[in-house]
Order: sequence, then C-alpha cells, then structure tokens
Amino acid sequence: MEPWPVGSTVQLRFVRADRSWRSMIPLRVVADDGSSLLGWNPPGTPMITGAAADGRGLREVPLAQRFAVPRRRTRDIWRGTSTLRLIEEGVPSSVWWFWDADSEFLGWYVNLEEPHGRTATTVDRADGILDVLVLPDRTAQWKDEDEAAAAVAVGRLDGPQLAALRLEGRRRIEQAQRNEFPFDGSHLDFRPDPDWPLPQLPTDVELGGELPA
Repeated sequence: MEPWPVGSTVQLRFVRADRSWRSMIPLRVVADDGSSLLGWNPPGTPMITGAAADGRGLREVPLAQRFAVPRRRTRDIWRGTSTLRLIEEGVPSSVWWFWDADSEFLGWYVNLEEPHGRTATTVDRADGILDVLVLPDRTAQWKDEDEAAAAVAVGRLDGPQLAALRLEGRRRIEQAQRNEFPFDGSHLDFRPDPDWPLPQLPTDVELGGELPA
C-alpha cells in the first residue's frame, strides 16, 4: 500500500470479523510509511460511533447485555482531549498520546486490537475491548477488564482471544517500564500544523440500519 501523504485524512474504522464496520473517526496524517501510521485527531473531530439500536448509549446498557444487544451507528464528535495515534500493521494494539485542552500531556492509552489491514482510504481494526492506561510516570493499569469478561460471557470474545490481548498488553506495559518507544518521550512536544482544518468524515458515509451486536 502506498504511504498516505502528510496532512491528508485517513478514516480509522473499527470492524467486525466479516469486515462490516461499527465506528469511524478521521485522522490527520502526521507520518506514514505504508505500514506505520501516526494520525492526529483534535477535539471537535466528527466521528461515527456505536449505540444500542434502541437509542441508548452503550454505557447505559447493563454490562451483562452490552455486547449482546443490536446496535446502530450514530454521529458524534470527539470531545475534550486531543490524541496522536500510532497504528502499526500487524501489531495487535495501537498507542494513543493524550493531551488536555491546555496541551498538558495526560498519558498513553494502549488500545488492544486485531489488525485488519488497509484500504485506499481506511485503516481497519477490530477493538479488543480490554485496554491499558499508562500514566506520564509510566505507571500502568488495566482498563475495562469487566467489559472484556462480559464480552467473553456472550461469545463476543473467546478465551484464546482474551489471552492474546493480555499478552500484548503485558508487552506494552514492559515497554513502558523500560522507557522504550513509544513510551520514551517521543512526540510529547508534538503540536499540529495550525493551518490544518479538522479532519472530516467522507461526505458519502451512510449510517445504515440495525446491526448485530
């Protein structure tokens, strides 16, 4: 795949095994070599996210049902923070640098994922639900373990998948403890080009109807 030009917009899609997508957020390309993407999303970025088909936000659905109820896509915007996201082909996680509205660095977020390749305009991942939070002092903690257990209980994840996610999470935690890239201070001084507008969704994107859980 040809690298995406710096300053262009790429759509990050979260997909299911059948490659149908569930959410989408546009990223401004900071760097790309054809397999390793560094993308920027500032507050106010439009996105499409998932909700329960009956209109409830997913966090409003009781945990035992959260990964079993039908869903639909809904429009929203990214709020409050800005993120720089490192998404590498073949690597089952992406790493996000987080800054608040005053450009104070808040830490790294390790989003555990399954890579599903690229298209001409998208980078596709399957969300692993379980994640890792790494604070600026490199202290790490697991996140959403209860959701991962609920996903296993209804068959959204299986035991081997969860074990693989934990293995990747431990690998990232060990990187952070050793101050290795991407937790070595790289990109902490990043500031976007002030002439960049907000990255935008495709004009022809469709929400579609009800989707399976």
